[in-house]
Amino acid sequence: MVGMAVDEVHDVVYLREEELQAAPAVLREQHGAEIKGAASYGGKMMAVLDLPALLAREEWIVNESV
Repeated sequence: MVGMAVDEVHDVVYLREEELQAAPAVLREQHGAEIKGAASYGGKMMAVLDLPALLAREEWIVNESV
């Protein structure tokens, strides 16, 4: 089970697989496995995260019970 605190949610966007484009090279170089792709939103491009890959980062794993 995972929880994540956020300050604010501006919008929720549902994307079809065909709407996903390749992420810009600079994002792939810096964050390779954590970036699933990019999509157009409000006339701009947004990065689409691969949440399972992001949460699997070894430095983020905490083995404790609350």
